[in-house]
Amino acid sequence: MLKAEYYVVKKGDVLSRIAQKYGISVKQIQALNPNSNLIYPDRKIRVK
Repeated sequence: MLKAEYYVVKKGDVLSRIAQKYGISVKQIQALNPNSNLIYPDRKIRVK
C-alpha cells in the first residue's frame, strides 16, 4: 500500500510544474485533490 505524499504550494507554483516534478499528470493531481484548480501558497496538495 502506498503512503500518501503531499506538496506544499509555494508562491508562483503551477499545477503543470508540480506534476512534472513528481512524474505525474495534471489530471492525476486533480483527481487526488478536490478543487485543485484553486492553488495558493501554503496549501497542501496530495501528489501520490
